[in-house]
Amino acid sequence: MFSANSATRGLYGQLFADGRIEKSYEAVAELTVCPQRSDWTVENRLIEEQHSVRMRVVPGTVNARSQIKLVEFKDNRGYFQLSPLTGKKHQLRLHMCGLGFGLRNDRFYPQLLPKQADDLNNPLQLLARRLKFIDPVSARSMEFVSERKLYDQDQ
Repeated sequence: MFSANSATRGLYGQLFADGRIEKSYEAVAELTVCPQRSDWTVENRLIEEQHSVRMRVVPGTVNARSQIKLVEFKDNRGYFQLSPLTGKKHQLRLHMCGLGFGLRNDRFYPQLLPKQADDLNNPLQLLARRLKFIDPVSARSMEFVSERKLYDQDQ
């Protein structure tokens, strides 16, 4: 989400900082076996790696929280619903990777791959499904839902 109006842009950014936005994502990960559990809450501290585009987990006060749910396991792939409770850079990618569920086509985690042109035929399998919040300017309830799907639960 972004704001083209510089006068109110900070109000929208503050929604994320204050955790006043409901966010849900879908993700696909390659798995060799079906996990024994289907729900996780991941909490840790993330900081930016020096001289890198990546983030890393460090000891300290928790600043990143996510709820992760395995929806389906099929053909050595896990289909997940992700709900970040905070909004740190690469948070969902790191939380999935930390559980051993690296996202399909992730060029940053678990290992940073060499820089190359985007492969639009093999995009990162992480999709922002839904965003919901109270607009800080109009006070109206706003909800945006992507029509794109990474997987079809009815198949």
